[in-house]
Amino acid sequence: MVVVRGMYEITELAVGCVGCVGLFMAGCNALPMQYVPDLSAALFVLSSVFLLHHLRVVNMPPLQKLWRLLLELVLFYFCTQVLVVLVWQQFHTLADKLRDAALDTRMAMDLLERHPKVFMFMRHDFCYFGKLLVSLLCAYKAVSVTRALDYALPHRRTYRYYEDQAAYDDCGDSW
Repeated sequence: MVVVRGMYEITELAVGCVGCVGLFMAGCNALPMQYVPDLSAALFVLSSVFLLHHLRVVNMPPLQKLWRLLLELVLFYFCTQVLVVLVWQQFHTLADKLRDAALDTRMAMDLLERHPKVFMFMRHDFCYFGKLLVSLLCAYKAVSVTRALDYALPHRRTYRYYEDQAAYDDCGDSW
């Protein structure tokens, strides 16, 4: 078996990232979204595209036909939509409930009376920075697990040629 990262796979990842994130940020969603798209949600969509592409590369043979590339891009779009609804919006709802529970205390009301700017920072920005931090960690982990930078930077790209698992274990990465 020969595994080579071909131009269709590089194109699939690039167009998948631009298309899925761009359509999500533009509001062209197949499923109804409860929250307005922001940077943290866009990073989550990007990391889900990286993971979906990695699963496709690992479990299926290399792409050789254009129609299959287009079909898989449409599939990526619908899968990212489902992941946003099932994972990210649930996380968003949980973060909002935790924020509301923390700010509906007597101590928070005293803070509102004394320092309204600090209260408003905690109400809006602090929660957003937490979501952004979680999405940055997800994106970093997705890039490191899927080795997505190998597609973007040609000098880091590795090619592996092997026939069976024993030959794969013996050979190293060539730069």
